[in-house]
Amino acid sequence: MTAQPLTSLTAGERILVGGDRFVMVPPALADAFGPGDRLVVVHDTGDLLHIPAAEGQIVAAAVSDATEAFAALAAVDDARITEFFDRFATLLADDAAFAPIAAANDADVDSARRRGRAIGRLVLDAKMRAGMIDGLRVWRDIRTRRSQQVGEVRHEGWSVAQWRDPLGVVGFVFEGRPNVFADATG
Repeated sequence: MTAQPLTSLTAGERILVGGDRFVMVPPALADAFGPGDRLVVVHDTGDLLHIPAAEGQIVAAAVSDATEAFAALAAVDDARITEFFDRFATLLADDAAFAPIAAANDADVDSARRRGRAIGRLVLDAKMRAGMIDGLRVWRDIRTRRSQQVGEVRHEGWSVAQWRDPLGVVGFVFEGRPNVFADATG
């Protein structure tokens, strides 16, 4: 059996969920779905998530860019990485540098409030800012442990080594939380 590309959906078409249930494709989804689009099935709920081709291409490009950036980061020495965390924390603590971030957050909060959205996790207050700064300083002060061998199993004629390499590509869903960017860099 060979998988075929999904290029269209038909209203009322059955989509398997969790291996033992199905949901029906709603007309609006069938009308919107086209070649290159993706359909993600949430197996716990049966929700069908439509990812238009253009958005999929944006994500693919972002992941590709992140992977290339990670490869370049391998050439950066540990002192520069420590400097990054120090500079990030210092700039976040600087009121003048922080002002545009605060203004953007205020605009996001106002927009969410006007749309009747919950704003509790969106508000970037002094406590959250201090927590972000403290977290960045923790990462600054932790000795970088890239390319560190942490174990080895030896056998006659061969061995296997276990290495730690904590720098890599991680995807984050921001969900409107301003502290996620600082979390993501740690």
